[in-house]
Amino acid sequence: MDSKRLVWNPALGIGFYPVHINGQYDQAYWDKYVTYSKTPLGAALNQARLDLARRFCPTEQVVDLGIGCGHFVEARGENTFGYDVNEAGIRWLLDRKRWWDPWSKDPENLTCWDSLEHLARPAELVSRIKRRLLVSLPIFRDEAHVLSSKHFRPDEHYWYWTRDGFVRWMGVLGFKLQLENTMETDLGREDIGTFVFSREGA
Repeated sequence: MDSKRLVWNPALGIGFYPVHINGQYDQAYWDKYVTYSKTPLGAALNQARLDLARRFCPTEQVVDLGIGCGHFVEARGENTFGYDVNEAGIRWLLDRKRWWDPWSKDPENLTCWDSLEHLARPAELVSRIKRRLLVSLPIFRDEAHVLSSKHFRPDEHYWYWTRDGFVRWMGVLGFKLQLENTMETDLGREDIGTFVFSREGA
């Protein structure tokens, strides 16, 4: 693991690692998330995410980025769509008529449960959101915390944020913080922050 390739800006509270795509998003990846979804933690996390979406987007359209095994999309049901790069996920969405490409058709609301940090250019996507972003992702104190964390994933994660760095980054993109909590950490995950942002004026 070449940790020297992490570029960390302490003033901004943002780090970047140039991930090399290795084709790991496949049927085995999908099956792993099916197994996760059947655990008590998986069920509790999905319910917490559903409750958050119900609070802020009760009947509105929601697009889930990086669907895992489709747990959230399936459970929320009506007016819920998804996008994935995994062929297994793409087939699942197309079979259910739930496919939505947010780069070609702007989403009203976007959920990113452990997925925003996987994008090489996340600002391009966030800029397309019409109303709200609901997101859970790892939050770090500093560069040392990144490098010692289980969430330092050079095979998957491009981006690393502090709490303040992430809120500032979203502000630059025109979004205001509506809510933040530690619901996923409280359920047993490590160093995960959950945020709801709304587009200014939306």
